[in-house]
Amino acid sequence: MRYSVLILFIIINLNLSIAQDTICLVTGKKIILKEYKIDNFQRKLFYKTKKNKEKSYFLDNIFSIIDTLGTETIIYNPSTNLDFDISVENMRDFIQGASDARQTYKAPLFTMYGFVTGTAYTVLLQNPVYAILPSGGTSVLLGLPKISNKRIAKKYPEYAGNIHYVKGYNQEVKNKRFMNSVKGAGLGILTGIAAIILQQNNILPDITF
Repeated sequence: MRYSVLILFIIINLNLSIAQDTICLVTGKKIILKEYKIDNFQRKLFYKTKKNKEKSYFLDNIFSIIDTLGTETIIYNPSTNLDFDISVENMRDFIQGASDARQTYKAPLFTMYGFVTGTAYTVLLQNPVYAILPSGGTSVLLGLPKISNKRIAKKYPEYAGNIHYVKGYNQEVKNKRFMNSVKGAGLGILTGIAAIILQQNNILPDITF
């Protein structure tokens, strides 16, 4: 009897953990919701995280809500969204591109580039504060190049020629490159500070100009 109650308890909790709605953002990010409410006056969706913290998103940042049965409710409205004015179906392609890039595209080289520039600027300028601006500028520049349409079409032939999918994919690629280079630059600046301290203690040679 005890084991039966335990098994029933596990099944109930498993169902509760699985039976949760999902919001799909226009960025391609998906968030599983514990519970939520929509405030049309503020044009926001409020939800609780797994840690029971309340967070919110503006409705303009949400494409749809998918309930536990898989039924999708479209929130996105091109007539009221100031950032996007494309149709629902084109927006769905854009989000799919961003979602695929989010899941599959990695940018470790950009972390390394950021690390190198952050370290170099800090050591050469001998001041981590002065290194922030050029390191940030480099991070922005590193994120600008796009993935070619041919490369995307080779990986996702079903979306070959779909400009909205390509835009979504490249938008997420740009975001990942930028964030990775910023993280790398931050680590590089910390490394540069350590190098400066070692230089001041004559443990490393002074390489400033």
